[in-house]
Amino acid sequence: MRLIIKPEKPNFRLIVEAQAYKEVWKANSRKILKAFRDITHLDFKQKVITAHVHDNIISLSGYRRTPMKLHGRGRTSDDKLFTIVHELCHRLLGGNGLRTLTPESLSKLDDHKLMYLFESDVVRAALGNEMTEKLETFELRDSLGKDSIYLKEYLEAWQCAMNMTLQQRQEKLNNLITAKRYDKVL
Repeated sequence: MRLIIKPEKPNFRLIVEAQAYKEVWKANSRKILKAFRDITHLDFKQKVITAHVHDNIISLSGYRRTPMKLHGRGRTSDDKLFTIVHELCHRLLGGNGLRTLTPESLSKLDDHKLMYLFESDVVRAALGNEMTEKLETFELRDSLGKDSIYLKEYLEAWQCAMNMTLQQRQEKLNNLITAKRYDKVL
């Protein structure tokens, strides 16, 4: 899978942010893509994904031909990398018919419950324990914000996944993949 990152507009700040995303992705992409495969046993169905760095505080995974949107608000290199991993988790689920976020069903919580079954394990396999600890902070504080209406539910979903062993998370994920229906395993 190839990720093409570019600014949404020819704005100097967005060009700089896009370059920072490109650099952090280039330095880590092989390890992360290998970890996705090793942990989930799934392949990205899209061989090329386009990501636009935009002038907003949120990031979006996009879907199929809709570009991914990466926030262009000057966060750290680690945050940029976690943003890419997070949005790729959505893409991996969607590309394999496992996505719960659809135009008909906008359940952010359910989609994240699924992602939390493997996101931290991908980061751990690719980047180590220290980065996995930083991921938790990113996911629960930086991504959601302390005033998010979803914070309590996301915290519960994260803690539920983190209270499982790797084997338990993998078993749930494998059940999901086999069932092709998230409601059978959540």
